[in-house]
Amino acid sequence: MFNGITALSLLLVVATAVLWARSHYYHDFLYSRGGSNGPNLTIASDAAGRLGFAISHGITLFPERFRWISYKNYANDSDPPGNWLGLSFYQGAAGHIDVRSVRLPYWIPVLLLVVLPIAWLYKRIFGRTIAEGHCTCCGYDLRATPDRCPECGTIPAKKEPISN
Repeated sequence: MFNGITALSLLLVVATAVLWARSHYYHDFLYSRGGSNGPNLTIASDAAGRLGFAISHGITLFPERFRWISYKNYANDSDPPGNWLGLSFYQGAAGHIDVRSVRLPYWIPVLLLVVLPIAWLYKRIFGRTIAEGHCTCCGYDLRATPDRCPECGTIPAKKEPISN
């Protein structure tokens, strides 16, 4: 059954794929200031096709609560040390700012998010099973009329008893 979680997953797959394609041309940053002493959150994409998440404590970079920054890519980002399959972690300090971040290639969230829509599609295509005593064409319950389906007119095949 196609439910809300599957729809949300499909929407996130499409949005992630669009951001992945966009990351080859633009750097995008979404910055959220965490209040007076709360952590600041940054979500960013880079030219190497990676999605980054960073939490920082200390000086706030912008006065606004939320800020979207975008600029054109001019060169590919280099891989940071500790990179494994495009996945990298960083923890450190820059002046009065303490930063923890993770960068991962876009294919990881796409792969994780596409599981539900693919499972739904697989079930939709291959998962239709006909219960015993139901019409093979439309699924109508044939217990009351076993000789012919009143819904679509199909005559069900007779089952021969198994003899020894």
